[in-house]
Amino acid sequence: MLALSAAANAVGTERGASLLRVRFHAAAYDAPGVAGVGGRVVGGYDAAGPGVGEFRRGDGKVVRNFGAETPCDVEHLPGGNMSFRREVFDRIGGFDTAFGGAAIGEETDFCLRARRAGFRLVFEPRASLDHLHWPVGGCRTPRFEEWLYWHAHNVMLLALRHGARVTIPLFVLARALRFAMFAIIEIGSDKAVVLTGAQRSAAD
Repeated sequence: MLALSAAANAVGTERGASLLRVRFHAAAYDAPGVAGVGGRVVGGYDAAGPGVGEFRRGDGKVVRNFGAETPCDVEHLPGGNMSFRREVFDRIGGFDTAFGGAAIGEETDFCLRARRAGFRLVFEPRASLDHLHWPVGGCRTPRFEEWLYWHAHNVMLLALRHGARVTIPLFVLARALRFAMFAIIEIGSDKAVVLTGAQRSAAD
């Protein structure tokens, strides 16, 4: 009975935290022109550093740093903690299914298309959640080779669509070498792909 009570308390606490996140998301839309809101993600794939929610068109780098604590305008939002006005979908369409595999790049592509259409996106750190990195379930691929293929495919597709055209040949060469080195180190695993933040950043 004690365990049941503890579980009920935990559910109540999480429900309260979820409602608070929703309220912070909703409040951010009161600012002029806001069409999309992203919240803080604790334990994400990036260490704290300069820039939040940026896309570097020169080298195709997706700068996340969504563990930051300062609200700001951004170019893209964290996929697990974001919301949009309906008109964004009505104007630019939904998420592009060309981004296959283990959920890499589709939210960034969607946000960059929204920005290109003139929509304003903001980061609201008070709408915070924890990224748990569970070892099972979620979006993952059964083989490392399959994960590597889709990761490379999606990263290249994102760069081709949104990067600077003049640097694309150098970007493709640099990424091909990086993916090759990453594959040499990691290939041969017979487990489902569960990457740490450092490993994913190395592949990115």
